[in-house]
Amino acid sequence: MIKGTNASPGIALGKALILEHKELKIESKNISNILQEEQKFKDAIERSRKELTEIKNIALKELGEEKAKIFEAHLMVLEDPELVDRTLEKIKNEKVNSEYALYEIRNSFIDIFQSIDDEYMRERAGDIKDVTDRIIRNILGEESIDLSNLQNEVVLVCHDLTPSDTATMAKDKVLA
Repeated sequence: MIKGTNASPGIALGKALILEHKELKIESKNISNILQEEQKFKDAIERSRKELTEIKNIALKELGEEKAKIFEAHLMVLEDPELVDRTLEKIKNEKVNSEYALYEIRNSFIDIFQSIDDEYMRERAGDIKDVTDRIIRNILGEESIDLSNLQNEVVLVCHDLTPSDTATMAKDKVLA
């Protein structure tokens, strides 16, 4: 039996859709073609940019300008030279695969943000994880769960919804 906390008051009956964000399993691999690995990283950044721009546009239309600002911040993470340049340097200097390089850089950023006393800044660690997980999935060619094309009405069961999940879900198909 699954137990949880409801996100809103009331009762809904329907088939459960269990949404699990798999924890990414990242292994360090030695690479021989640095340029190819750097390009794989850059391509994943570009795919992520397209996805986030689309999500931002959906959020703008359906949720309003204020709620869409989170995706402006997510797009800015993709441009952050500390994240991008340090990842490219790690690929080049350590001759490691791009997903591992990004994963390591990301973890150092998250550790820094989570150690800050300010709650708002600690919450930014989640944004960094959301964006970098998207990039890593794009590097690995893994599909993310698409809640925008739900065919049937469902009760959504999950540990946590990312801002991307919330903005793109087919709200008319999610009963609860």
